[in-house]
Amino acid sequence: MSGIRQFDEQIVLPIVLDIFWNKGWQATSFVEIAQVTGVQRGSLYNAYGSKEALFLHAYKIYTDNFIKNVKKAMVGDSLQDVLRGFFKTALENMTKGTPSRGCLTTKMLIEIDVTSEQIQQSIRDFMNDLKLIMVVRLSEKNLEKSLSITAEEAAEVILTFVRGIAVMERMHKDPQKLMTIYEAFICSFIN
Repeated sequence: MSGIRQFDEQIVLPIVLDIFWNKGWQATSFVEIAQVTGVQRGSLYNAYGSKEALFLHAYKIYTDNFIKNVKKAMVGDSLQDVLRGFFKTALENMTKGTPSRGCLTTKMLIEIDVTSEQIQQSIRDFMNDLKLIMVVRLSEKNLEKSLSITAEEAAEVILTFVRGIAVMERMHKDPQKLMTIYEAFICSFIN
């Protein structure tokens, strides 16, 4: 059960998100969150009730922001421009920070077996929202005619590919190399 917050959520939740992003689900503890945020553990428990609820609040901010950025980036009249905008946004998200932090959603997917059903559903909802945005955009007549597969199939393949790129980013740590891989991938989608 949630209580009254005695801290500024707009300051604390991004810090919490960074902790989960850097350390992952299992390695992040409430004690560490309290230490890093400067908010007492009891205040966090009273406000959110659990590590899971706190993560879900922070993850919602992350997913809302990512979706907003994707919608802004998927512009242009050509399939190449739309996909390039999506991939550029995904890559910028993965390579933020020094050192880069990778993709939070992919990190969570790797640990999905140790997360709750509610967290798993939150991740599924986010991936479904991304897929829907992509299907709607790729179904536009001027774009769909350039696809070698259906818009729905393309969205599934693109989202799966991005998960793979998120893993490869951890190895290469070279955004330019990853953008070159994206460009080759885009060419494979063109009729």
